[in-house]
Amino acid sequence: MIRLPTFLSARSCGQTISICRAIQAAEDDVVLDASGLKFVDPFGLTLLGAGFQELITWGQRVVVHGLSADVGGYLRRMDLFAGVELRDCAPVMTRRRNRQDALVELTCILDRDTASDAAGRLTNALVGAVPGVDRDEAPDQMTGLTEVDRLGMPIQYVLSELLENALTHARRVGYQGARVWVAGQYYPTNDLVRLAVTDNGCGFLATLRNHPDLRGETHRDAILTAMKPRVSCNRDLGLREDTTNEGVGLTTVLRRARAARH
Repeated sequence: MIRLPTFLSARSCGQTISICRAIQAAEDDVVLDASGLKFVDPFGLTLLGAGFQELITWGQRVVVHGLSADVGGYLRRMDLFAGVELRDCAPVMTRRRNRQDALVELTCILDRDTASDAAGRLTNALVGAVPGVDRDEAPDQMTGLTEVDRLGMPIQYVLSELLENALTHARRVGYQGARVWVAGQYYPTNDLVRLAVTDNGCGFLATLRNHPDLRGETHRDAILTAMKPRVSCNRDLGLREDTTNEGVGLTTVLRRARAARH
């Protein structure tokens, strides 16, 4: 049995990664003691979700014991437990509220369509966190856009590019079946949005290891290299019909992110 820590979050990333690696490394059925678990954020959620689904795909059972009502209710609400067996867990309310303006449940990305859909839902959650935004505002007569549209369009472009790149880079050098998991949430108490993306693929470094522009041997070096125009092109994967602008997505994302700081 593996005992889960109190926190599975970005603030305890080392411990969270260590626990999730232990779960994925299990050769038999996995039994988790969650009685001490108090808080899970999107970082922990995507790592757990990726680990659970990989084990279940290989025919292993995942059993979770001792969840409290609060944590169990949240993790159920975030769609973590597909295929997972729950035992001795506190009962929770079954009513599911629409929280599209504040969170995105754990989502598995398999192709361009699911990446686009996830980016749209993440955008809704991000725009919903902006103070004073009126979702019922009438469209502008000149442009036909609302403030939600104006805020959301560049955000959705950035997120779509990032998610598609996560998938395409994951699916190289023997990892054609790789998947990406994403989740997000707005925390009003801290006025903070957390987004997390996890994949089980090869990563940027393996993708670009033989690229002439790569000057280092670390994942950071590979990510910085991928930000250059035409470097991280994925034409051969066949995910897009129009490849004219392939290889400039991450460069455009970087430019928009820098512009947003000003």
